[in-house]
This record gives sequence, C-alpha cells and structure tokens, in this order.
Amino acid sequence: MNVRTLSLLDGAQSARGIAVIIDVFRASSTIVAAFAAGARRIIPVGELDAAYEAKRRNPEFLLFGERSGLPPEGFDHGNSPAETSRLDLRGKTIILTTSAGSQGLVSARQADEIIVGCFANARAAADYIAAAQPSQACLVAMGVGAEKKALEDETCAQYIRALLLGEPFDLQTALAAILQDREAQKFLDPNSPLYNPGDVDFCLKPNAYGIVPRYDAVRGITI
Repeated sequence: MNVRTLSLLDGAQSARGIAVIIDVFRASSTIVAAFAAGARRIIPVGELDAAYEAKRRNPEFLLFGERSGLPPEGFDHGNSPAETSRLDLRGKTIILTTSAGSQGLVSARQADEIIVGCFANARAAADYIAAAQPSQACLVAMGVGAEKKALEDETCAQYIRALLLGEPFDLQTALAAILQDREAQKFLDPNSPLYNPGDVDFCLKPNAYGIVPRYDAVRGITI
C-alpha cells in the first residue's frame, strides 16, 4: 500500500485511493461526535449559501458549522465537538459547513473512497484502511481554513501513517506539542469567547471512538 500525506485544499483535490480528510480542530472531531450522539447522516457543503438552501428545502435538518470560528446567523449549532457530544441527535440529519473540513470532503472528487479522520478515531480509521487494502491511501491534513498548515492536522496524518505502516510514534510527546501550539491555545484563552475550551480535551483524546464516517456525494456522510 502506498501511503501519502497531503495538505490543504490542493491535497484534497489530488487525493486518490482512500482519502482521509483530517481536520482535528474541529470539523472531523465534530463529525465523529455527531455520530456518537446518534446522528443518522451528515451532509457537508462548501458554501454558506448552499447550506442555507439545503435547510430551506429540508427544514427538519439541523444546521451545524462556522465561519471565522462562529456559527453563522440562523445556525442551530456551531462546530464544537464538545457541545455536539452532549446533544441528543438520534435519527437527525445535519447540514455541515466549515472553513476547512467540509471543504476537503467535497473537494476530494478524485478519490475512490473518502473517510473522516482525527485523533478521536485514528486507530479505527487506520484499521478500516488496512482491512480495505487499497493500492493507495492519502492522508489529507486540511489545516487552518484549508490554506495554512496546522500542527495538529499534520501530526494526526503522521500518526495514522505510523499505525498503517507499523512504525513507532511518540503520541504523548506529539499531543503535548500540539497543546502548546497557538491553534490549541486559542481555545483556552479566556479572552477568546469564540472557542469552547472543552474542544481541546475532545479533539486530543486519541482513539476514543471506533466510528469511521464515510462520505459520498449522493448519501453524504454515514457510518
């Protein structure tokens, strides 16, 4: 198996084989949390207007997502996995639009299969790929706004790669480094009410879920 690590929107667009879309802070983690809370299906969309249109056509669906960290006007919830994990989403369909993760999902059109990965389900994602035995697996670290590399996403991609290839990986040291990085620290800043500090704990708790969300353009994301 050829395992490639790619980054940002260009990486998603060039992914082949099984593509793993990784957005640790926070879309991938929110998706895992939503399915753990009972969600039936998640429809990722790239553009905000498309999210509003999907809601107009399906008023019973829930709108989740963010722009610049905040839930857009009229949204039911933001992009917080800690908050999502406490909701009762049994049987619900969610429309999700975010600055990076949902963009990667809808942009990986050349991949044979698309799954969602983060620290919360890293081992489950690696096991899924290992069982499928594709000729190629592309681990796509989506970064900040899909435009700037992020330590947490790049590290998660390297961790999943190590799991796939049976290579050593110092996970605890890696997680400690992420915790000190500015992308994690902004969640812990008391002067930054945009972010839920509980998201750091959720996003950096490795292998807490055996859920592997899978995306296709017709069904959306399902498990």
